Amino acid sequence: MTEENDNEKGLTFRDEILGKYHKILFDPEMDPKDLNEELADILIMHAEIRDILKKKPNKWKVEDFKKAAEILGKYFSDWEINKVLEAYAQEAWKNLDESLKSEIKEKYYSREEQSSEYDFTIDFDIHPFRISKTGIEKYYKYDRKDGQEVEGWEMVTCTPILIHSIGECVDDEAYMYQIKYRTVIGQEFSKWVTPEVLLTSSMKELVNLGLQFVDADQKNLKYYFKQLLGYAYQIPTEFTARTNGWKKENSIFITGSYAHMAQGRKEILALTEEIASAYEIKGNKKEWIENLTPLLEYDLIRLKCYATVAAMLIRFIGVKSFIVHNYYESSGLKSVSMQLASSLVGNPLELIKDADSTKVGIEKTLEYNTDTPIYFDETSNNEKFREAIYMIGNEQGKGRGNKEGGIDKAGKWKTVVQTTGEQPLTKANSTNTGQQIRVLEIFEGIPRLDSDYIETVKDTLENNYGLFLDEIVQTIFKRKDKLKQVYKNLTMFFDKSNTVFADRSKTYFVALAVGGFILEEIFEKNGIPTKDPHKVCNKYYQRVVIEDRTIPYYLRALDTTYSWHLRNKKFFEYSKELDPEEIFTYTRGPIELFGWITKDAIYYDPDKLHDYLVSKGFNFERVIQDWKNNNVLEPTMMKTDTGELRYKSWKKNTMINGQRVKGVKIPFTRLQEVLEIRDGEIYDIKNSDEMKIEEIHVSLIEACSKYLAENQKFKNVSYSPEDVADMFIRSEDRTELLMYGRDKIVKAFRTCKNRK
Repeated sequence: MTEENDNEKGLTFRDEILGKYHKILFDPEMDPKDLNEELADILIMHAEIRDILKKKPNKWKVEDFKKAAEILGKYFSDWEINKVLEAYAQEAWKNLDESLKSEIKEKYYSREEQSSEYDFTIDFDIHPFRISKTGIEKYYKYDRKDGQEVEGWEMVTCTPILIHSIGECVDDEAYMYQIKYRTVIGQEFSKWVTPEVLLTSSMKELVNLGLQFVDADQKNLKYYFKQLLGYAYQIPTEFTARTNGWKKENSIFITGSYAHMAQGRKEILALTEEIASAYEIKGNKKEWIENLTPLLEYDLIRLKCYATVAAMLIRFIGVKSFIVHNYYESSGLKSVSMQLASSLVGNPLELIKDADSTKVGIEKTLEYNTDTPIYFDETSNNEKFREAIYMIGNEQGKGRGNKEGGIDKAGKWKTVVQTTGEQPLTKANSTNTGQQIRVLEIFEGIPRLDSDYIETVKDTLENNYGLFLDEIVQTIFKRKDKLKQVYKNLTMFFDKSNTVFADRSKTYFVALAVGGFILEEIFEKNGIPTKDPHKVCNKYYQRVVIEDRTIPYYLRALDTTYSWHLRNKKFFEYSKELDPEEIFTYTRGPIELFGWITKDAIYYDPDKLHDYLVSKGFNFERVIQDWKNNNVLEPTMMKTDTGELRYKSWKKNTMINGQRVKGVKIPFTRLQEVLEIRDGEIYDIKNSDEMKIEEIHVSLIEACSKYLAENQKFKNVSYSPEDVADMFIRSEDRTELLMYGRDKIVKAFRTCKNRK
């Protein structure tokens, strides 16, 4: 069965476990029960034994047998343990020394009943029931025919069971109950069950757990559990989770089996295997620091560490999900550097996924791991991985049918994905723009290092991980309300973007710098030499974005043209149909137009467009030809004698405000499709007078200089920097710069006014 089919059928975690661990032979006519079903319940609670049973039958070590017997011995009798070992490790068990077998059996098999961990008492009144170690009883009282009153207690079940805690799922507010119970042979267990197991006819499932009652007792037991739940407010509450990430209005952060809150961390029940064991904490922080600090001197590794932290906080800074792809030849320590970055928060072996997965498998990984870092190693092994790039950046999967006949909601996520490979993800000719703007491609490797040191690094990563998770999450908790401002402040350190592509990629690098801002604070507290995160990220921003020339020619030209338009919107005339009140038309008086805007297209003046593109180093004739071939511009067509439409000219005639104009027509729909521009970023007549085309971000100094150039009188000494700043702040089209605060704006104007 394929992974797609598994997910489309909406399999539960238990279904997944049964599918993976189903080796014990079962004959319904001979065997009293199916041990695969019993084992599944144990595996759900114990990730450690899941890992042991995954091993090949001949690869089990003595420690594996001891640990397996220790866990299974809490739930299974002797013959049941033997059945499990024979099914999963027959060869290794057969070859095990007899003295070791005896030691394991003596220690874990046939154990006498230990002193009860639970006394099965409660502090509230559940009349007419009472519970003790001996079972659950119900009070009775009636009058006999002779008038004598009879009262006493009748046994409902001799196997006591109570609700030990209530689990609240932070994903969908569904509830589960943790029951504590004693079986017919005196073993005591705990298990999470759904409410229907205690309150409906599904109660018969309890019999399979070793409790003793008959159908006639179910009515009393349902009433008993109802009475217990009447005191739900006195029963401890625990969290359960199906996915990682921020929950409960960002007051709880889930990583695997842990719930992080501002007050600290507590263990929870992870309901899916996907998240259960990845965020383990193991080893010694001192050893991690001593052995791995030399690698942190490499900016590439530093950047990957920043990406690990950035995944946990981009929700608070308004940045879309993106991919950091490190490609290089087979050497270069790509995988090792990824392991180091992931070891900050968890177990690299569990966190890093093989990129050779189906699109549905990738989607499920994203869904389960929202707000946490995601790693895919060796994308070169999966030529179709790039098909998932758009989905990753789109932050939403597909709705699928479930086994009940309904449709499960599409999964959603917010994250930073890190990938490695020997080839780039988005440089192929077939790669579309939507993929390119979602990936930061970094071609770099770590220089060859001493082989003994590399072995030390690998050993350190294998035995020391997850040691910074608590500090990272707690620092984010402390800073999360100010992260948006940190993001805006760090933006100042990055050169202005000249294109829409660069502007979007810039947001990703600023997000990485915010992750670095958090991580460097933690490094400093732990005695690790620090770096300036904005310098590290700026280095790659310059290399990957500003200096990149791999974007197709026609796309770079269109991106440059659109950005030119955004910076010079006052030089475009709007049609009266689009702008009847002339709210956006600034072209009054003698002014040289760059073009015209209608409700469905931009018409660029051919000469102005030619001069601008040539000034930017483009071949204008090639641009027009490429735009025509890629259906970017809408040409003038003519009918032939046979009625066919044929190309006539790349210029298009139209009427604008009663005047006939000829221009290069680019429909808004094509602009949106080709450049992946969202509706909120492009002019739309339906949004009335609230619509404004966003101007590209510029630095504060440049904005102040431009403002003084446009308002020459303010350069006079009669206007103080404070006066000019106040007028600047009140100007409607400067609101995006107010994040710097009045003091910095005043200082910027003082600098600009002092310039010769």
